[in-house]
Amino acid sequence: PAVPSRSSRDTDAATKASTLALLLLNANRLLPKSVAARLSDWIRPPFGRRAAIARFARFLADLLEAGVGTSDALRIAGYCVQRARLRRAAWSMANEIEAAGPRRQYSKVSPLTASVCHALSAPMPLEARVHLLREVSACHAERVRVGLSWTKGLVEPAAICVVGIAVGL
Repeated sequence: PAVPSRSSRDTDAATKASTLALLLLNANRLLPKSVAARLSDWIRPPFGRRAAIARFARFLADLLEAGVGTSDALRIAGYCVQRARLRRAAWSMANEIEAAGPRRQYSKVSPLTASVCHALSAPMPLEARVHLLREVSACHAERVRVGLSWTKGLVEPAAICVVGIAVGL
């Protein structure tokens, strides 16, 4: 039998690696919807929950500042974030708010952080609530930025090495 050349082995390995990467990136779409909803937090990029909470808190602050009711703002922000667990938690809290009325003592819903739940349940003026949600959003966005900052120091030299090896071969 003929021995495959080195370039065909490299091409084959690169094809397998890119196929695996595409499968992992699209795994959420390839699975049945019921399974994908359960696994949505695990088949996501790193820091996905923190980034989602940052977007959720920012959307919620914008909606509340625009005069949208709390329960409607929760539902809209949950829908905009496009994460199944966060959407269900936002809808659950919105239903609890509608059922409880002006009581303002709501239970913490697990995908939502305690600070978001506090911002919604604490007796404070609307401006303070919006400001607190914006600070929560900024805090989570900063955590994502800091969590990914190490990649600059690792990815750039690795990319230079890979390009150097590719040019050298």
